[in-house]
Formats: sequence, C-alpha cells, structure tokens
Amino acid sequence: MTATRPLSDEDLCLYLDQEADEDLVARVEQSLETDSALQARVAELKDADKVLIGTFDTLLGAAPEMPELPKRSISRQTVWQVCGGSMVAGALVGVGLMWGMHHQSQSAPGWKAVVANYQSLYVTETLAGARSDTETTQAKLAQLSDTLGLDLTNLPQVDGLSYVRAQQLGFHGKPLAQLTFLTADGGPVALCIVRTGKPDSPNIIPEVLEGMSAYSWNEDGYGVLLIGPQGENSLEKAAERFRAGLFAT
Repeated sequence: MTATRPLSDEDLCLYLDQEADEDLVARVEQSLETDSALQARVAELKDADKVLIGTFDTLLGAAPEMPELPKRSISRQTVWQVCGGSMVAGALVGVGLMWGMHHQSQSAPGWKAVVANYQSLYVTETLAGARSDTETTQAKLAQLSDTLGLDLTNLPQVDGLSYVRAQQLGFHGKPLAQLTFLTADGGPVALCIVRTGKPDSPNIIPEVLEGMSAYSWNEDGYGVLLIGPQGENSLEKAAERFRAGLFAT
C-alpha cells in the first residue's frame, strides 16, 4: 500500500487560491475536518496573504496625489510639466509596489527552513565514518544538554535509525542541537532542537521541506524538527518516539 504524501505548503496555496484540482480539494477538505495542525497551517497562510494585502494598501496610501491642473491658459511647456510630474508619481507608486512585493518575498526564513536548506546538502557520504565511541558520544551529548537546557543523554533508540553524531549549530544567536542518523539504506536524517518559547503543539506536524519529509512540533518551549529522505516510512514513528522520550514527565 502506497503511503499518502503529506500536504505541502504548495498544495495548500493551490487550495486557497482555488487552483487545486478536484482530488486535491477533496483531500485538503477531508483532512481539515480532523487535523488541527493542518487547520493551523492554513490559518497561517491566510494571515500571510493579509499581510501582503496590507503592504499594498500602505504603499498606495502613501503615494503622492495627482497635482491640480491650472485653470488658466496652459502653455505647451506647462502641460508637459504637469504630465511629466504625474508620470513620475505613477512610476514612484509602481516602484513602491514592486519594493513591497520584493520585501515581503525576501523576509527572513524561519529556523526550520534554514535547517532544511542545510540538510538538503547531506548525502550518505557526509556521515560516513563520523561515528564516535560511546564515551565520546555521551560527553558530547552532555555538553549539548548543558548548552540547550534539555537532557539529551538518554536519547531514545529508534528502530530503523542508526545514531551517528551530535553537533552544536546556531540560529539567530541561539544554540541549535543537531543529532544525525542514517536510515537502514543510508539516508541521512537529522533531529534538530532549538529554544523558541512557543506553546506546545497538540500534534506532530508533517511537512515537505526542500523535497524532504519533515515532522515538527513545539514542546516545553523548544522547537523540534525531524527531517530526512522523502518517503521514509520510519520517520513519523521516529518523531513520536523522540517526542515521548525527550520530553517525558
């Protein structure tokens, strides 16, 4: 039986723009009835549209008004001056709108997007020979635990994933822990954790990031992302296992 591909942001945008085909519409609407995480993602995409529309309105409101035409006899030179001024004003509005669209599209990516971009460079050979002995591994996990404020030394073992190494990265001045694994067929997988201060997620959210399968959630003020090869069936259960093991009360 073929696993159903998680709904991507592209799928949801097509749905919101009423450009999705009948099968995709049916799939999204069926999922929205029971999936609170998907409902939250759709709400975020709708909010993004509102921000973009608000940017347009602000720029249009700040555009200079059309100059008032003289009521007396107008020389040919005056006509050209007035028309030229109007053209410049219109050009400024156009440039402002283009800047607004560019600024909106160039907004800083979130931490998950940055991690996904980095993880997309990983291949099996990236992690080949990177394993350390047990003592070195535990020392590194203890160091990361102190830095992050979260105990990683009792990292649960997950069927189908072989632990390779841990390293400290950073995002906007915050420490970000990256724990890497290999699947049974050599696919690179990363479990990344950073403090976000966001409220707990009711469910683990499946996503497609940079063409990879990803599962994310927030817990105890931390953001967690498990990301690996698309179609890797073990990742969803691995995410559930990590959530239960790392944040056990």
